[in-house]
Amino acid sequence: MIRKHWQNWIITALGCWLAVTPWLHNSGLADGGLAIPVSWSFIAAGSAAAVLAAAAQYTGNSWEEWGCVAIGLWLVLSPWTLGFTDNGPVAWTAVLSGGAIMVLAGWCIAQDPWRRKT
Repeated sequence: MIRKHWQNWIITALGCWLAVTPWLHNSGLADGGLAIPVSWSFIAAGSAAAVLAAAAQYTGNSWEEWGCVAIGLWLVLSPWTLGFTDNGPVAWTAVLSGGAIMVLAGWCIAQDPWRRKT
């Protein structure tokens, strides 16, 4: 039996939010400069988190949730790695969303110790 977690739906929603964030913060791909790697980071991480969390609802493995933990860690570290700590709203979006993704995915992993196979 595959157990579904409400946390994965929240991760999916956060991932979709992150994928459109570059345009909402007016730092979209057209701005150039540093905005391009930051925008692509948000788009790639958000899309990957959304897909992995949605897939985790229908599989018996936990690697999708471990992938979400890794994506969340990347998002938390990305303001310092990509150098956009001076852009407060964008940096906080990355840190808070990444932290939430890590906590929610970790919660799913902790709820199903029998699913820890890969």
